[in-house]
Amino acid sequence: PLLDCLRANGLRDDIPTMFISEAVFFYLIPDAVKMIMSELFLFNKDVAAEARYCFTDNLSKVGVTPGPPMPISPRQKCEKWLNENDKEIVSHDAIWGGAIHFVHAK
Repeated sequence: PLLDCLRANGLRDDIPTMFISEAVFFYLIPDAVKMIMSELFLFNKDVAAEARYCFTDNLSKVGVTPGPPMPISPRQKCEKWLNENDKEIVSHDAIWGGAIHFVHAK
């Protein structure tokens, strides 16, 4: 699993951690993106340290798609996905109708 690999290479459970993805998801298949995110979202469920997440990326492979249904905004779509994963938006912006998201979550 991803978290085990990261821990073996220095990821510590006892300090605050920010996971950053900048234009990575474009190059991965949807199942890989879903697996990565589900594992990263588990990080702070069983440890004391807080995890934060920063995405400058396309989130369509996790179901946050641009366009319809309207009038749901890109922020609302992203917030719904994060809430389903027990996370919340700290800040959000999007361009190109939600094709690219700029997200800070915790």
